[in-house]
Amino acid sequence: MLKTVPGASRISRMNRRQRKKLHVAEFKEVGLFIALHFKQPLDETAWDDWIVRWIETAAEFGLEVGGFGGKLPLAMTQGWLFLHPHGSVTPELAQQVQAKLIQDPAIQTLQAVLADGWYEQPTLG
Repeated sequence: MLKTVPGASRISRMNRRQRKKLHVAEFKEVGLFIALHFKQPLDETAWDDWIVRWIETAAEFGLEVGGFGGKLPLAMTQGWLFLHPHGSVTPELAQQVQAKLIQDPAIQTLQAVLADGWYEQPTLG
């Protein structure tokens, strides 16, 4: 994750290659940041089963999963979803993914926000 987004005046002076390298303007990549709480803390076996299902579900939407995990037994986790191989998650796709994820019987609460994957680190529940 980079520190700060370059200002508008700086971006306007950049050429295409620089904007691409810094992931700004038309090269900005928006991901879906998710924080969720489980109904019951997951032990190692339950966590392995859940994360494999989740990665397969995300792949059905053309998304890659990153950052989920934590110390077992796991009561809460958070992570990112990004479009594979690159691009931005749309609000419509985010709603579809959230609707699918909330149907999982292991999940108690779910919070999600679209954010710049290179310059933002959201904090959710």
